[in-house]
Amino acid sequence: MKFSISSSIFLVAASASAAAVRRQSCGGTPMSSSKALYFLDNNPAGSSIVALKIAEDGTLSDPVRTSTGGSGSIGLTADGPAQIDSLFSQDSVVVSGNNLFTINAGSNTLSHFLISPSNPQNLTLAGDPVPTGGTFPNSVAFSPKLNMVCVLHTGAPSPGVMCFRLDPATNALTPQGCGIVPLPSISSAQTQSPPTGPANTASDILFNPDATALFATVKGNGADSPSGSVFTFPVNPEDGSLGPAVESKPEGLQLEFSMTFLNSSSAVITDPSFGAALVGIEMTTEAGGAVAAGPGPEVKLARRTEIENQTAICWSVYSNSRQEIYISDTGSPDITVLDAGDGSVKRVIAGPEGAVGSLDSVLLGGKLYVLQAASGISVLDVDAAGLGENGEGAAGQVVQSLDLSGLGERSGWMGMAAYRGEEEE
Repeated sequence: MKFSISSSIFLVAASASAAAVRRQSCGGTPMSSSKALYFLDNNPAGSSIVALKIAEDGTLSDPVRTSTGGSGSIGLTADGPAQIDSLFSQDSVVVSGNNLFTINAGSNTLSHFLISPSNPQNLTLAGDPVPTGGTFPNSVAFSPKLNMVCVLHTGAPSPGVMCFRLDPATNALTPQGCGIVPLPSISSAQTQSPPTGPANTASDILFNPDATALFATVKGNGADSPSGSVFTFPVNPEDGSLGPAVESKPEGLQLEFSMTFLNSSSAVITDPSFGAALVGIEMTTEAGGAVAAGPGPEVKLARRTEIENQTAICWSVYSNSRQEIYISDTGSPDITVLDAGDGSVKRVIAGPEGAVGSLDSVLLGGKLYVLQAASGISVLDVDAAGLGENGEGAAGQVVQSLDLSGLGERSGWMGMAAYRGEEEE
């Protein structure tokens, strides 16, 4: 099924909870846990991070809210506010070590939390949220190697990127450079904030594995091909400053949504107009690791994988140990698994019917945690024995479908990240 900008998946009207957000236990006092799962409640009345305990068997319980100190904002569609995918993005919440970063799309700020290792549901703001220099921030990236945090914006009049240096001793965030770096491809397409989407909006921001460059994806208009863009900002290893952006338009892509690196020279990009694509990244470096000046780096199409009967595939997760890519469809509870080597479809993991659709996800300990289009989270065992659609191989299975309707309005729920303790995927 081809993606339609006016698809009803994106066009259900939203209403924000009027209750003030405060830190609270929503299912009793949480017990100490070495692992936790997080998502953002992007609420215009006051945003919060919802933290859930991850048990030893991978199941979830005891949601706890912690205010971000800022307010959210709901993106617009052709027919009004979006009920799901309110930020049109991936990576609205990121975790690295004991740090959690998230954005406040309504107050145009960045929040930095410190995670308690003994009880990772316990989050403490490292300081007041800092202004991000633009409007409607919707994605964030962090490099522990560079101690740098970068924020993507998609609202008018200043779609673009702003970066901050993190002082590991004081946790202070200091703006880098001379302000926001614009993304000209969408500057003329957006005339307001909150922006109208999902087409013509910025989608994802991330560093490559060796932190020599910063990448940002931007959706096109959904009609022309290629119409979307991938921007690459070389990083100076001496001072962390960003070089001039290089714009790539991989052949056959229209709505570049999420970007997930497989290694330093390849990545997967989801595109709700057809499915997903493997791309290659050509990086030329000088002595000392700096990205060389010149026409590159360039992002080029390697393989385009069309997913039959997809509605809007937008999010992706990669497992290096399994060499698999897990992609989510806003209109289906099922997870499509791609072979990371050639991009082909390996199998489909059936999600719970009540999930309606699948959004942001994270992989931890063989469990895939998926934010549902319904008010809940699916826990899928990606290694569970079973038969796939072709009668062969492990299909995976549902371990838990956690009902979170008691948390209130679902429209702003976005992002997914985990505190892993000693375990790494």
